[in-house]
Amino acid sequence: MKCLTLTAARPITRVTLRVGPDQGDEPGVWAALTAEEARELARRLLAQAARAESTAAAGPAAGAGVGAARV
Repeated sequence: MKCLTLTAARPITRVTLRVGPDQGDEPGVWAALTAEEARELARRLLAQAARAESTAAAGPAAGAGVGAARV
């Protein structure tokens, strides 16, 4: 993870998330989220992580045939 330094002269109103690497001369993909959107994304990611951990603890047969769950 890279170090992030904030030096904005005005208040920060969006949370940015790098979701794709740079492609040569083209910039990568970024998402700009409101604070509420960022919190909702975090909530959904944490729920998915908990499901992945519980599936892994139950063994490989527990997750057979199961796709990504929607939260």
